[in-house]
Amino acid sequence: MNKSDFTNLYMAYRNHPLGHALKIFSETSDIDTQHRMYISAKTMIHLLKYQGEFNSEQESAFLDYLEKNVLVRAGAMH
Repeated sequence: MNKSDFTNLYMAYRNHPLGHALKIFSETSDIDTQHRMYISAKTMIHLLKYQGEFNSEQESAFLDYLEKNVLVRAGAMH
């Protein structure tokens, strides 16, 4: 999925709970808030895939977005 396709998909969900979670996830510098939005968004992404609203490429694009933008990664606090 190219950047333009992802942007269009992201914009299509801006008023969906997923869009709200992604917005907060992207804008916060608070690790606890970002973690809650990360979990919420990831859950919704998997649910939308399970319900057939997302295909595998769309699911992967959103999951990649989360992974690339998370502030703290597993093992980073050791």
